[in-house]
Amino acid sequence: MEDRVKTIRTKHAHHWLSVRRRELGISQDELAVRLQIAGLDFVRSTISNWERGRANPPLDDPEFRRVLANVLELTLDDLLQRGGYIVKQEEVPEDEVRLVVIYRQLSKQEKQFLLNMAVEILKKEQANNQMDR
Repeated sequence: MEDRVKTIRTKHAHHWLSVRRRELGISQDELAVRLQIAGLDFVRSTISNWERGRANPPLDDPEFRRVLANVLELTLDDLLQRGGYIVKQEEVPEDEVRLVVIYRQLSKQEKQFLLNMAVEILKKEQANNQMDR
């Protein structure tokens, strides 16, 4: 798992899933169906086992985390925290946040152009660093 995530499982860490499912007003069957629609092969009995603490949801799997967070309408960090993990928050510089905000407003073609330019800038920087050695 990522360096910024540390596992701390508590005795009752499994209860978070049933709590969130009930907050959304969905049954174990409905959660299983939503996971299946998203391409994950889980059934109601698996959900039940997770909620009873007999098994743990595979939160170490990035694809599973992404799908489950989406189905449960949670951020990835919130999903992991509810699942008993400690997620270190990192400070993001204001200019990086601004860059992401601008990037999200671009068209697909503009995004690709920007990414290509960034790659070229990195290549030039690496070449300059090689010559300085």
